[in-house]
Amino acid sequence: MKDDDDKSIGASDRMAYNAPAIPQAPKFNGSTKAERRQFMREYNQYQEKVVVLQTTTTKPLVMPVSTCIDHNTKKRTGMWELGKPADSVTETEWVAWMRLSYDVLPSDLNAIRARLRGSAKFDLTIVDIDSRVGKMLEGLMKTLELDN
Repeated sequence: MKDDDDKSIGASDRMAYNAPAIPQAPKFNGSTKAERRQFMREYNQYQEKVVVLQTTTTKPLVMPVSTCIDHNTKKRTGMWELGKPADSVTETEWVAWMRLSYDVLPSDLNAIRARLRGSAKFDLTIVDIDSRVGKMLEGLMKTLELDN
């Protein structure tokens, strides 16, 4: 015999309409430093989008970096670059490996320096000095982003 209470379970629950969609986590399946930097940029944007959706009543899960890495890439990287099976690599080690892509080789510094010198320009048509400096800094940051 069923309880009469079971019939009304959920009857008073409210339906959520127009709820925002949870952002899709990026997937990494590359091997180069440039691909790792691109993935980390996408992952940071994903993380910011999920954090914005968090409220006192809802806390969407932010997927860890390790779950965003393709299975075959994870096996290869664990074996050849980290020297251990992929399932024994911690989340901290995966993040540290991704961040190694931001290390700049001394041989690359001259090329970066030359690009920065070429992009540091003051637009004298802008009268306001703060706006002029802001425009110059924007150009410098865009140039740096090419390398990151």
